[in-house]
This record gives sequence, structure tokens and C-alpha cells, in this order.
Amino acid sequence: MKNSEIPQVCASLIKWEKGFGIANSSELIGKNGYGFGEVLIKSPKTGIVKRFSVDQEEAIENECWDGEFSIFRDEDKKLAIKIWNY
Repeated sequence: MKNSEIPQVCASLIKWEKGFGIANSSELIGKNGYGFGEVLIKSPKTGIVKRFSVDQEEAIENECWDGEFSIFRDEDKKLAIKIWNY
């Protein structure tokens, strides 16, 4: 997927604690919800944009995922975001 097709949001819309963020899809992306496997997060402090993707391995290992949320991780797997589908 091209970067121009991936939604980009400001990291300030996410509640962060020690490298783990939580957000509601409707607040992050809008009324249409969240249907992408990737999201670009831009730091308001540094201007750096990082790509976060659904962690497929984690989703397979945790069969309890039922569509209520997805966990996205950056390429280095140092940061993660749980996006709730409310």
C-alpha cells in the first residue's frame, strides 16, 4: 500500500504510556471507523512519521481477538497502539 493511501494521524490523538498507545478508531480516523491494516503516526514534537501495521503474528496467537480492537506495531516493534473499533 502506498503511503498516500494510508491514513496519517497526529500522535497527540493517542493516549500514550511507556511506548504503548490507546485510541478509538472513530476518534482517530473519523466516523467511517478503521478498516486499514496500517496507519502513519506523526509526532507533533519532531515531525517524524512512523508506519504502524497490524501485528499478524500476535493476532493469530491470541485467538480471542474478535474485531473489537487491533494492535499495531512500528517496524522495530518498540512502540504499539491498540485501536478500539467503537
